[in-house]
Amino acid sequence: MKNFQGKNILFFSAAFFNYEKAIVEKLQNLGANVDYFNERPSDSTLAKGMIRVNRSLYKRKIQNYYQNILDKTREKMYDFLLIIKGETVPDFFLKQFKIIHPKTKLIYYGYDPLSEYPEILKILPYFDKKLSFDREDAVKFQMQFRPLFFIDEYINKEN
Repeated sequence: MKNFQGKNILFFSAAFFNYEKAIVEKLQNLGANVDYFNERPSDSTLAKGMIRVNRSLYKRKIQNYYQNILDKTREKMYDFLLIIKGETVPDFFLKQFKIIHPKTKLIYYGYDPLSEYPEILKILPYFDKKLSFDREDAVKFQMQFRPLFFIDEYINKEN
């Protein structure tokens, strides 16, 4: 397992069965300093529906949310920006982040087929490293294939 001792990571992920908390904890156990933000401005059912059905109605809220994150993270130096899924991450955020943090390595991981979330295709060019759980997406969009992750509590310690 890679040593992240002293590395600063800005991490975005949707809240999903507490996987985001487990990922933060694992990165911290490997020595990283992690700043986590939910990729969605809100996890309400209404917000999730608006993001998926008519994102333009929620655009101002998304822009304000990500501008606030840019403002909060402007002075900190990051080694990595890790985004898992990225359904709501706007391209203006990534463009500005790269200007403010030119040495940061941007990493994307998708655990859903990109055909279900075509908005993500707009942000893929910003990433230095792109990974997908989906073999077809990996080939089609020139990404590295990485199977789905799981948390340690699912490891069968007897076998």
